[in-house]
Amino acid sequence: SWLDNSRNSITVFKCNTMRIVLVGLHGGQEMQEHTAEGVISVQLLEGHIVFAADGKEKKLVPGNMITLHEKIPHSVTAMEDSVFLLIMALKK
Repeated sequence: SWLDNSRNSITVFKCNTMRIVLVGLHGGQEMQEHTAEGVISVQLLEGHIVFAADGKEKKLVPGNMITLHEKIPHSVTAMEDSVFLLIMALKK
């Protein structure tokens, strides 16, 4: 649950070609560097996160969106309790 873990996520929609996930990340927590098999977009709904990829960091505030091609290593750090929408395009 949200109170017991550093993050929580809920899959809002899933089909063969797309996945939409609502992610909550507590302040000070990091989703360590990883890759995605498809193109992704991250839209911050609440809080403040730092999205890092390809040696660059982008600070996101509510309403900001960032996109990234598949297989690029990236990480997300929450500067405060934050909620974002992750949309991933999946290959058939």
